[in-house]
Amino acid sequence: MTLSFQGIYRLFEPLSLFLMAGEFIKWISFFEHHVAKTASDFLRMQSVFVITNS
Repeated sequence: MTLSFQGIYRLFEPLSLFLMAGEFIKWISFFEHHVAKTASDFLRMQSVFVITNS
């Protein structure tokens, strides 16, 4: 019983790691997109500020 359970666990371990990696990548891309958007908005505001001041 323990042997078969361990075998099933060994089978599912890479799958769970793969799913975890997928979630991680999803979060990173979401975070990157969010940060990039915020940064570009900030830079746009800065450039507008510079243009209106000059």
